[in-house]
Amino acid sequence: ITGLTTYAGTGCTVAGTPDLAGAGVRISMDGTANDEASWGPGDANTAPYAINTASNVGRVAFEVRLKKSLVTNNSLAFVVGLGKKGLVADDLLADSTGALADVDFIGFQVLNAAGGTVNFVYRKTGQTLQTAISGVATLTADTFVKLGFVYEPRAESSKRIRVLVNEVESTTYVTGTNIAAATFPLAVALNPVCGAIVG
Repeated sequence: ITGLTTYAGTGCTVAGTPDLAGAGVRISMDGTANDEASWGPGDANTAPYAINTASNVGRVAFEVRLKKSLVTNNSLAFVVGLGKKGLVADDLLADSTGALADVDFIGFQVLNAAGGTVNFVYRKTGQTLQTAISGVATLTADTFVKLGFVYEPRAESSKRIRVLVNEVESTTYVTGTNIAAATFPLAVALNPVCGAIVG
């Protein structure tokens, strides 16, 4: 696909979807356990985004519109958000569980144990994954949802990262204290990334 780097395991495809309004990307799986696929920007060496507390750094915003054909447990785990460069590869997600590998990431996660429950998570390499908002959204099969977050360095410390579902702001936030902790991927060069794995 022009402009994307893709990884598709056996039985998987990553393809453009000109049938969708505004186009998009479709990850398809044949249902084999632990099949995995992922995609990100075409230049895996360029990561233009960073959440940084330096005084001259501006806001960072991410939004995706997505849907899953099935939301039953073990149908498909996924992550989508901003991650360090080079994540479009096998083993971004763990077999069976769909847990995120030990990588820098901030965004949305669905685990195989809860196929329709979306969590907002972040992780710094070498640290434990942090679930900032558990159950921030509940997916319905074959129904689009908008997921997004905004880092605003000048916002009050208690609301430094806002999370939105279908453009409605969550009442739980990532705070300045959270961002300053060792578990947050602070000042890491990030790229959009999406990965999925069959349960």
